[in-house]
Amino acid sequence: MDQAYDGYITTWFMWQLQGYAEAAKAFIGDNPEIPSNELYTDQVINPSLSRRTLMKQITNKEYEEWQKYKEEKAKGHVLMPDTLRFICAANDYDPVKIGQHFLEVLPKVCPPEEHKLTL
Repeated sequence: MDQAYDGYITTWFMWQLQGYAEAAKAFIGDNPEIPSNELYTDQVINPSLSRRTLMKQITNKEYEEWQKYKEEKAKGHVLMPDTLRFICAANDYDPVKIGQHFLEVLPKVCPPEEHKLTL
């Protein structure tokens, strides 16, 4: 691979994978760098690319919450909409039966200290 191309490839990945705003300026914005680079005279910027917004950067706390969510989902502790619909249908949409179902299942999937109800 020609060394002249390595810079933009790295910059593209820094922008796309790391959300590095400074790298994005090579490709998007009012005056992107790449069209004015003489090594790239035959390149055209995709018009839709210039309207793209940068991906939101998440905080460490948001990342930790996401990791916890993934762990809980993998353990089956996260109730997905389809699962809830299935449970409701299986219990004839009867609130008492649905509540009883959850009271029976809860001790099986969560340790007691995690599911104590406080009123």
